[in-house]
Amino acid sequence: MNENLVIILPPEVSELAKQVKPEKQQEVNNVLNQIFTKTSEWKKQVEAIEIKGIDDKTSIRLAETYYKNAKDTRLEFEKIFDCKREEVGQLKREYDLEDKLWLKSKQTMQILLKDIQDSARYKADYVKRYESEQKELKTLQRITQVQKFNSEIEMTEFENMSDEMFTIFLSGIEKKYNDEIAEQKRLEAEKLEAERISKLHNDRKESILNDWSFLHSDYKNVNFGEISDDNWTSILEQITTAKKQYEAEQEKIKQDNLRLQKEKEAKEKEIEAERKKQADILAKQKSDAEAKAKIEAEKQTKIQAELKAKADKERIEREKIQAELKAKKDAELKAKQEAEAKAKAEKQAKEKADKAPDKQKLTIWVNSFNLVEFNLKTDNAKSCQKVIIEKFNAFKVWAESQINNL
Repeated sequence: MNENLVIILPPEVSELAKQVKPEKQQEVNNVLNQIFTKTSEWKKQVEAIEIKGIDDKTSIRLAETYYKNAKDTRLEFEKIFDCKREEVGQLKREYDLEDKLWLKSKQTMQILLKDIQDSARYKADYVKRYESEQKELKTLQRITQVQKFNSEIEMTEFENMSDEMFTIFLSGIEKKYNDEIAEQKRLEAEKLEAERISKLHNDRKESILNDWSFLHSDYKNVNFGEISDDNWTSILEQITTAKKQYEAEQEKIKQDNLRLQKEKEAKEKEIEAERKKQADILAKQKSDAEAKAKIEAEKQTKIQAELKAKADKERIEREKIQAELKAKKDAELKAKQEAEAKAKAEKQAKEKADKAPDKQKLTIWVNSFNLVEFNLKTDNAKSCQKVIIEKFNAFKVWAESQINNL
């Protein structure tokens, strides 16, 4: 034995030892002293054993010997500790029984006196109960009055108010309630009026689409639903007047073309008559025929060129007017198509925007799902945890794809 061995107790044992009587501390120290003295060198000797291989029988047998000694010593001292604990347990059971007796006696006393105490207190608190009941009744009445106008106000906000303050408070929330109802009605009326104006605009615009090109440019960006019936009648009259003017201009162009055609035919007849006349003169005056014929031919060529230039100019003017009218109609058609496309895109954008809050809520909800990883010991448990995490992550990806498809 090592008589100079210093025993260092674990902190938890040392703290418990300080809480018992000195003689009990000494008794525990004596037992522990026997254990530490007997085993002080064993741990070092076991750690010093080095098994060099399966043929190192000596080291293996030495390890088996220390194993048996440690086991036998442990079982021997376990019996000592168990015996001491049994002695303490017996004392504890006796004290517990006595404690239970005193506890039951105390409870009997408490029941007897508490009943008398409660009965006397109940009668002594008659005025308090009456006042409390009256206050509770008044609070219930106030709750009923308040909830008519606002069911979200907490009882604590008004239950302790004086009657005068509560009357002012109730008037305030009643006014706010009535103001909100009035505002809702106003907004509904504005919405109905806007829908009426929109429908009237669309109906009126639809009625003049075929004659849209005759509408004055000042009116093409006007909301037809907002103008009076008299102004709308004036617009229709403007369209009718413009259409008649256009038709009159077209008729004038047509008549001018017919007139020019007739003039051309008449001129050609005159030329033909003149040509015949000149031929007769040439027949009579052969000597002057060639000179006169040349002069006449030049004259005729010039006349033909002037007539052709005039006809070409008139034709170009007609084609230009027709091209301008066609371009104007094409531009108006394109503007209409672009407006319809823009309205459709805005509708789709609004529908998408209407869904955004729900998508955002679902996204936040899915992202709130989390798994906590644990430090597991076995490979099977680790593998199982890994598969669960992979499946969980795959589920989150799937859930996000479902949300994105909304």
